[in-house]
Amino acid sequence: MKDNRERGRMGVVASVVKRRHGRMRLVFDDLERSASGWRPLGLYTWKEMSQRVFRSLKLTDKQLAETGVALVVRLVALEEHSSSRPKRQRRRGTRENRHDGR
Repeated sequence: MKDNRERGRMGVVASVVKRRHGRMRLVFDDLERSASGWRPLGLYTWKEMSQRVFRSLKLTDKQLAETGVALVVRLVALEEHSSSRPKRQRRRGTRENRHDGR
């Protein structure tokens, strides 16, 4: 992700974890953009299913809709949280903070 200006300050990442007994876990984690890239904030939610269902994309319409709703609802919450947080103060020496006439 080279151009972070094209992305929000907070987001959700999805990953998949192979579990025992032929199961797969779809995991959503919260992220926050930092000066050095993206830093994890923590687990948002997860959904477990069989490897057969996961790999063959045989999720029901209801399962797909629930996954999509969970993702969009979380992004809305993160955006609202991000918008309500005060901006960090810039360090001395930035153009806005200089008092020496430059």
